[in-house]
Amino acid sequence: MISIYNCYKSIHICFFKLRLYYFCNCAFEFCEFLKEIHFKDKSKLKLINESAFTNCYELEKVIFPSGVEEIAYNAFYSCSSLGKVEIGSKVANIGANVFSLCSSLTEISVNENNENFCY
Repeated sequence: MISIYNCYKSIHICFFKLRLYYFCNCAFEFCEFLKEIHFKDKSKLKLINESAFTNCYELEKVIFPSGVEEIAYNAFYSCSSLGKVEIGSKVANIGANVFSLCSSLTEISVNENNENFCY
């Protein structure tokens, strides 16, 4: 399990060698200077749990691996710098308020192979 709570330095996180299946609740909450998150393409990540990135005010970009199936309640709540989100082909459940107060969010795209969401 990984948790980086209340970090106050500018960071970029790359998950290339970890076998992560989910982020715990509030794993990166209040990491105010978190800028980007990248995963390797064959990542095992399936779940982004509740409030995992809440109040990451500087978070601009997240590249999800293709295997993510669920983005839970408030996962990106108040990420005011997040500009674009790409929903992968396997995402079947998006919780309430996931992108609430993401004031810079201008685009949400859904993978054309995703059978769960129409666009």
